[in-house]
Order: sequence, then structure tokens, then C-alpha cells
Amino acid sequence: MDSTDPLDDETLESALKYDFQVPQSVCEDEPALEGGKYGFNNQYSGHFRHLQNLDIVTLLPEEIEGLAPGERWIAARKREDEKFDREWYLADLLEPPEELIEAMKYVVPDLHEPFTPEEQDTLRTLGTKECIFPDLAG
Repeated sequence: MDSTDPLDDETLESALKYDFQVPQSVCEDEPALEGGKYGFNNQYSGHFRHLQNLDIVTLLPEEIEGLAPGERWIAARKREDEKFDREWYLADLLEPPEELIEAMKYVVPDLHEPFTPEEQDTLRTLGTKECIFPDLAG
């Protein structure tokens, strides 16, 4: 083996003896995460390009498709804060519409129940992704 190989016998033996950690390095050829991916597990892109009813989204399609995840999150929060209507909120609080009353009656199922084998299989197929949280302090 090459002497620079992080998995040579000596390094591997040392890792197994002490803390089971093997030196790791970041692959340089992977593309950076920049805009265009969204949705659960960042699996989707292009779904908002031909959107006809813009009232159902907070951001414009070009913002959704073109911004990085953190930038998209900050832009959406800013737009929601700008659109917030105190009178509308108070009206729903004091005289809620029937749909809101029905939604508030929903009882969340017991989350302490074990997953069924089918649910466990579904969770296994999701894979793992890095969560990207925006820097809210800046």
C-alpha cells in the first residue's frame, strides 16, 4: 500500500486499538450545494418553473430555483414578516372560521408507538443528508 494511504495497516490498527476512528478527508470533486434543490431531503428541483398560481408560494419561482437553501430560508422569512397582517390574525383568533376549528380538533397520533415493519423499510430507504441551517445571528 502507498505510505500516504489513510487506511494503511498501522493507522487502521491504531484506530481499532484506541477509538475506532479512521482519518477522513473531504472529496474535492463533489459539487457544492447551491440553489435549485429543495423539498424533503433536497431531492427536488424544477417543480416551480411553470407554476401558474403564485399565491400558493412565499417566494417567486426564480427565487426558489436560484437561491441556495439558507438564502431561500432567509428570503421566505423576510417575505412572510412583510405580509403578516395583525388584523387578520386577530380576526381568526377571536372569530375562527369553521375550517380552522376543524383543524384544531385534530388529535396527533401517539408517537411512542413503534414503527411498523413497512414504516421501518420506508425510513431505511430515505438515506441521510446534511441539514443546512441558516445563520440567523447575521
